[in-house]
Amino acid sequence: MSKATKQARMSTIGSRLDVLEGHTDLYAGIDLHRDVMQIEVQTEEGTVLFNGAFSTDIGGVREVLKVFQGRVKKMACEATGFWYWFSDLCREMDLDLVLANPHQLRVIAASVKKCDRLDAHWLCEFLRQGYIDEAAAPEQAARDRRELFRTRELLKRHAQDMKRQIRSFLNQYNVRTAARDPFCAKGRRELRSLELRPLVRKSLDYRLNVLEALLTQMAALEPELEKMAEQELPAQLLQQEVPGIGPILATAILTEAMDISRFGSARQFAAHTGLVPRVRASAGKQTRGGITKHGPRYLRWALVQAARQMVANDPVVKKWYTRHRRRKGAGRAYVMVAHKLARYLYLFAVHGVCFESAKLFPPRRKKKRTA
Repeated sequence: MSKATKQARMSTIGSRLDVLEGHTDLYAGIDLHRDVMQIEVQTEEGTVLFNGAFSTDIGGVREVLKVFQGRVKKMACEATGFWYWFSDLCREMDLDLVLANPHQLRVIAASVKKCDRLDAHWLCEFLRQGYIDEAAAPEQAARDRRELFRTRELLKRHAQDMKRQIRSFLNQYNVRTAARDPFCAKGRRELRSLELRPLVRKSLDYRLNVLEALLTQMAALEPELEKMAEQELPAQLLQQEVPGIGPILATAILTEAMDISRFGSARQFAAHTGLVPRVRASAGKQTRGGITKHGPRYLRWALVQAARQMVANDPVVKKWYTRHRRRKGAGRAYVMVAHKLARYLYLFAVHGVCFESAKLFPPRRKKKRTA
C-alpha cells in the first residue's frame, strides 16, 4: 500500500468519526474479528452516535483509538480469539478496555437476528448499563509466560498423536519390536532398521522424522521452563506440598489459574476450572451430567495431569481413586481427584493450608452394625 493511499485511508477514518466531536464520556462496543471490527459508540443517555466497520490493520486501528482518546470513557469487546493485540494496543494508548466473558453474553449468540452491527450494539448497550461480566485477563508478561507453557503442552499432544499413528501403522503390517517401548531411543533405532517394502519403509521414516522433531523441540524447551519455574516461589511451595507434581506442572497450574484470591470460595474456583458436574433441577427433581468444561481448558488439562501424578505417587490418593474407579471408571475418577485438587489450590493460595491427603481423600466410613 502506497503512502498516499495510507494517508487517504487515515483521513477517511477521521471524517467518519467526526460525529464524535464535542462529546465526552462515551461508550464503545467493539465486535472484533481477524480482518474487520464493527464499532458502535453511544452517549451516556444511550443515543447512538456511530455504528460502522473498520479494517483491523494496526495503522488504521491506531487512528481510530486516537479519535477515542479523551472522548470514549469505556470500551468493550468479547474475550475470544483476537483480543491479545487489541488489549495491548489499548493499554499502550491508555484506553479503558473491558473484556467481556463470552459465556455470559449468550443472549447475543442466541439472538434471532444476528450480525456484526447488532453484536456491537448489544456490547455497547450492556457496557453502558453495567451488565457485562468482565473476564479476568493476565498482565502482558504473565500472558507471555503462559503461552510458553501452552506451547509445551501443544508439542506434547502432537507427539502423543504421532505415537498413536505409528502404533496403528505398525499394527496394519503386524510389525513387532523387541523393545518394550518402541518410541524410546533404542525402540526408534529398531524401527529404523526394520526390513520393509520401499514405500512402506519411507512412510514409517516420515512419521518417525516428525516424532523426533517434536521430541527435540520439547527437550529444547524444558530447560527454559525449568528456569522460569525456579523463579516462581508459589510454584516451588506447591511442588513441595502436593506429591508427584514437578516444577513445570506446578508453575503451569498457577500461571493458568492467575490470581486465585479473586474467587470467594474453593467452590467458586472449582466451578471456574470446569471440573464440576452440570446440574439440572426442576420441580424438585435434580439430575447431574458431565463436567461443565467452563473456564480455561489448559488449566483443566494441567489439573488432570497433576491428578494422575498424585495417584501414582500417594498411596492414600491411589486408594481413594481405586475405590471410585470401580463405580465411575478411570476417566471420571481422575476428574474427581482433579476436582479435589482444585479445591485444595484455593485453600493453599488464599489461606496457606498444608496438603494432607488423609483429610482431602478420606477413607470410606464403615457402617455401624445394628443389633
